[in-house]
This record gives sequence, C-alpha cells and structure tokens, in this order.
Amino acid sequence: MEQIWELPSGKCFRKYSPEHPLFEAGTRLWAAKYYQQAESMVQPEEEVHTQDQTSSLTCRLANCNVSFQSVTAYEEHYDIETHDAFFKILSKKKPMYACLVDGCPELFQHDDKRTRHLIQVHQYPKSFSFHQRCKQKTKAVKGTTTSVDAETLKKREARKRRRQQKKKKLLGQAQASETTDVDMAELEENMRELRIPKNIHFGRKQRI
Repeated sequence: MEQIWELPSGKCFRKYSPEHPLFEAGTRLWAAKYYQQAESMVQPEEEVHTQDQTSSLTCRLANCNVSFQSVTAYEEHYDIETHDAFFKILSKKKPMYACLVDGCPELFQHDDKRTRHLIQVHQYPKSFSFHQRCKQKTKAVKGTTTSVDAETLKKREARKRRRQQKKKKLLGQAQASETTDVDMAELEENMRELRIPKNIHFGRKQRI
C-alpha cells in the first residue's frame, strides 16, 4: 500500500506499508539471517514449558515470601484461603472452609469451627495452630517497624538538638545587638549633656 501527500512547497511525501514490494527483498534477507542465528526469539513449546518449570516464582503478597518452581504450584498457592479475596467474600455468605483431612466433605463458616472439628473428630492436637507461621512473620515485621521507629526517633532528636542550638545562637546575637543599642543610647545622652563655652581662647593669656 502506498500513500502520497503533496506539500505546499510542491514536494511529494510518500508512505509505504511494510508489505510493499519495495521492502520484499530486504525482508527476505533479514528473515534468512534471523533464522540462521543460534539463539532465535522463536522458541518451541517444550522449551517454554521447561523454562516455566525451572524459573522460580515468589509470592509478592504481604508477609509471604514463598518461592515456587512452576506456574502451577504458584497458582495453587495463590488460590489458598489466606490469599484469595474472592474466597473471603464468599465465606461471609456460605460455608467455604473445607476440612483439611482427605475424604471429609465437611464445610464450615469460620476457621475456628473447622479447627474445633479437626480436634474433636480427627484427633488433631489442641496445640496445633494453622496461623503460627503468619504470627511469626508478623512479629518479624513488627520488629522491623520498631527498629525503623528507633531510627526515626534518633533523627528527630538530632533535628531537635540542631534547632535548640540555632535558637541559642539567635538569642545570643539578639542580646548582643540589644547591648550595643543600649550603649549607643547612653552615648547619645552623654553627648547631649556636653555644653560648648561662649568664649574660646587660643594660646597663652596676655599680661597687662
């Protein structure tokens, strides 16, 4: 496809599409060079699948840094109860918390009821906690926040000291300027008290 525009100066402006026969020879040449390269951008499906299996994926949600070696494992982890926002919305309307024991079809409205069911029916220990790992992570996060708070407090104290030193310096300068003003006022009063004599004699007094 070819488009031609005529400019006011009389010159013509032409625009060719990439499929124009003008570019056909160059396209073939670069295509031949491209497919001759060892590392081509075109990858077979098997290679892409192996890359997905070997590359590690990390969960980026808050308080969760679990790594996975495949997209499937990452999706299974992302769809768990603690990460799925849609699951939380549905759990408020109907029982969504499934029993963790394989083959048990029980569903519960809350996590506490499921825990009670696991302890009473499936003989889980009472000390068993599903959220122990999350609590440890939250404690670690709290520790980092306290350390950050300590650093910010140190910075604030340093700023406060600098402000106090600056204030003292300004007060000293103001007091010095006040003393100089008082000295100038006293000097002006003393100058006003001075009187000039009516008769002024120069040299020695003449004898009569």
